[in-house]
Amino acid sequence: MKCLPRKFISQKGFSLVEMILVMTVMTAIAVASASIFQPILDSWALGQTQAETADTVGYAITRMKNEMTQIHDEGCVITATSTRFRFMDDAYLDIDYKISGGNLMRGTNVLVRNVQSITFTYYGSNNAVIATPTVSPSQTNIWAIKISISIMKNGQRKTIETTVHPRNFTWA
Repeated sequence: MKCLPRKFISQKGFSLVEMILVMTVMTAIAVASASIFQPILDSWALGQTQAETADTVGYAITRMKNEMTQIHDEGCVITATSTRFRFMDDAYLDIDYKISGGNLMRGTNVLVRNVQSITFTYYGSNNAVIATPTVSPSQTNIWAIKISISIMKNGQRKTIETTVHPRNFTWA
């Protein structure tokens, strides 16, 4: 049996036991770090979901508000219920907002998905709520419209409201 040369015997290094011990300690540190950072990551993910939801609802309500300001005149409100609003704009385009299958629809196009509810509240020129607004062919008695949209996304519910006064409604 041959002996190892002296230079190999005198070299220093880590034994297998030392390497396993270091790997065990490093694993424990990694697990502890992950448990510390997990609530931070969960909080960040929740914040991202809320921001995305707010952006989605914000886009929809801004578009609705902008289009409703363009109602041609008091005779161009076709349907005005608590869940549906249909009108003709300045270019005589028929615009219809309603919920269908959990989606907020603009005509036949989906504006927002996962909508829990949409509520239109109508106000007269005296700021009193109108339960049953007058619609076309008569001139409407609506002076302002409050829009409330609730959406559910990734378990988070977000509701945004705004009030719009159609600019072409001239009576007081």
